[in-house]
Amino acid sequence: MSRLVKIRLSGAPDDVDAVVDRLTAHLDVADVSAPYPNRRDDGVRRYLTVVMPEAPAAAPRPGGHDR
Repeated sequence: MSRLVKIRLSGAPDDVDAVVDRLTAHLDVADVSAPYPNRRDDGVRRYLTVVMPEAPAAAPRPGGHDR
């Protein structure tokens, strides 16, 4: 089962777009919102949903200790 991570970006529109481009190039991004004007500050905010792959089962540690 995949896990989802919600990310909010806030800043100057060009900077936010550049970060969105970098994240989508390297991560499995399921959803990117349109830019919304910030309520209290200049700039915009955008929301992303990143899909994290299922983590492989952890290998047992040498000596049989799990900690």
